[in-house]
Amino acid sequence: HRLRVEVEGHLVALAQAVRDLAGRGVRVKVITGDNRYVAAHVAGTGAAILGMVAGVFGAVIGGLIDRRFDGTITPLAIGFLVSSVAASLSWRWAATHDADD
Repeated sequence: HRLRVEVEGHLVALAQAVRDLAGRGVRVKVITGDNRYVAAHVAGTGAAILGMVAGVFGAVIGGLIDRRFDGTITPLAIGFLVSSVAASLSWRWAATHDADD
């Protein structure tokens, strides 16, 4: 069973419609249709995944800092430094790479 959509008055398979759009320079990132509930569900799922990833990384980094705690703020300062450098490098990498590469 293939989903079929109408493009310029013609009934075509969804995959073909996406290929046709790509041939015209249109990039399709997320297909949700015109249902706001589907779009909200897709966005909510993405937000939940991003939140979970941030929580896991935060727990791991916090655990590493905790294991190095020696009664001073040095482990925390090193954790801030390492996290800042990692964030800066990630930001620069993301700014120079297209999501489709």
